[in-house]
Amino acid sequence: RRSTPSDNFGIAELAGAGIRNTAVQTLKLVKTLPTLARAALQSPVRGYLTVFGLEAVLFALAAGLALRSASSERAHTVLQQRGELLVTVLS
Repeated sequence: RRSTPSDNFGIAELAGAGIRNTAVQTLKLVKTLPTLARAALQSPVRGYLTVFGLEAVLFALAAGLALRSASSERAHTVLQQRGELLVTVLS
């Protein structure tokens, strides 16, 4: 069977569409997190602590991915800088 032009999207186009979709869904989730957390916990302070906790988890996941994909020297430098920034922000 011959493929039609509509079947010829290719792997790159499908991967790009998947990445775009993931980015859009992640942004929507990030925008709604403070509202959801406050509503769930009925306290602005607890809500923001929940959001910051989730951000810390996302940071840890991003750091893990960076360690897997970057050279160990570069990953160590970036993680050290991010850790120093995190300490500065928290203090």
